[in-house]
Amino acid sequence: MNPSKLFILIGIGLAAFAGFFALSQKPSLENQLIQARTVPVFDLTGTDPERLRRAVQSLAEARDMLEQIQKTPEEAHLVRTLYPIDFLFSLSSLEEARQKFIRSGSKEDGEYYRAQFALAIAEGEKDLKNFTASFTAATVAYKDVRSPTLGGILLRTHMLEVLDDIKQGFSRVKKNTGWYSTPAAAKLIDTPLSPQARNILALLEKASGRAGPTAVISESVCLSGIPGPYYLWMPKGGSVRALNDLYFTSISQAQGPSLKYLRETLGISYSPNNPITYYTCPDIGKDIALTVATRATSSPEQALMVRNRGAGLDLMIEQTALSIKKQIGLLKSGVPLDMSASYLFFTHSAFPTLFQSYNPSFGSRGVTLRENRNNEAAQFLARLIPFRTLTQTVPNTQIVHDLRAYYLFEQGR
Repeated sequence: MNPSKLFILIGIGLAAFAGFFALSQKPSLENQLIQARTVPVFDLTGTDPERLRRAVQSLAEARDMLEQIQKTPEEAHLVRTLYPIDFLFSLSSLEEARQKFIRSGSKEDGEYYRAQFALAIAEGEKDLKNFTASFTAATVAYKDVRSPTLGGILLRTHMLEVLDDIKQGFSRVKKNTGWYSTPAAAKLIDTPLSPQARNILALLEKASGRAGPTAVISESVCLSGIPGPYYLWMPKGGSVRALNDLYFTSISQAQGPSLKYLRETLGISYSPNNPITYYTCPDIGKDIALTVATRATSSPEQALMVRNRGAGLDLMIEQTALSIKKQIGLLKSGVPLDMSASYLFFTHSAFPTLFQSYNPSFGSRGVTLRENRNNEAAQFLARLIPFRTLTQTVPNTQIVHDLRAYYLFEQGR
């Protein structure tokens, strides 16, 4: 094992031990500092609090736009609770207060940090209660829907179970009893991109006109239906893309209004499927956090990112808000997109990421969001056309055209 990676794993254990000791003691200033450094509650290490604040403001604007396009007052009222805006703002203030307290070590900053934590708990419980009520009401039509993804099958019943676990997590954190579970640490791996991943990266860069860093991660919730390791690309100003393979759907005979628009208006024959989006992978933040952790320069901070997966929440919310605004722009220009309250709550809420359902420092137990019964994920994958298969019958120029046209469509152009 790479010595630096071994140091990180050892650091995770030592930091957890010191933090657990601090949690068991009276909250002296020294113990508060130990906790803030090693086992922070609502840990977002690797998320820039100011950037998070700006991203949440953009998400609030997108939410307001969605509210305005609803067809009935009842749907508009539901959409008002689609995102936990107040909770997310409070998390940015909490992380900012934590960083300031760590720098200064002062009693005043410690008291302010504790006050921000109390506020975050209150805002989280309030936003979760409102979201759960609206989600339950809005998604009744989806109670029997099994939504296939490369990470498994998404079901409403599991989503409701995750919401209940988030609620219980808030209670555990408030009581400060038995709430901080330590998951098995993911392994950070040092490996270059595979030849296939390099070829796909070159194709995506050419089609999108974008550049950005790549990362290799050992596990993925969005891509668990295919073998790892997982190669990811984070283009500047664009959505994360998987480089293990590209998957396409032939839309030559598609009759759905959106796919007909892609075919008849944009001239796309093969529509690309991106499995790493907030609407196909609502806990996408878990993968983004591990991706951000691979680029961390501080070993103690990297240890927290790997353990809790709170990194990159600012990036994820930025992309979510941007995507929603672009979709609304397309809808207003005549593109037939479903933006009803029921559809938004089932596919566009990304609540596991926004409430950090997988982050043990939020008190959750990591209830699974998916299932893979009767090999359904593999059956879904079999209906897609992988890149290497498509290249055997379709010219590269056509593939680049379809990718470029789809990227422009995603960008609202």
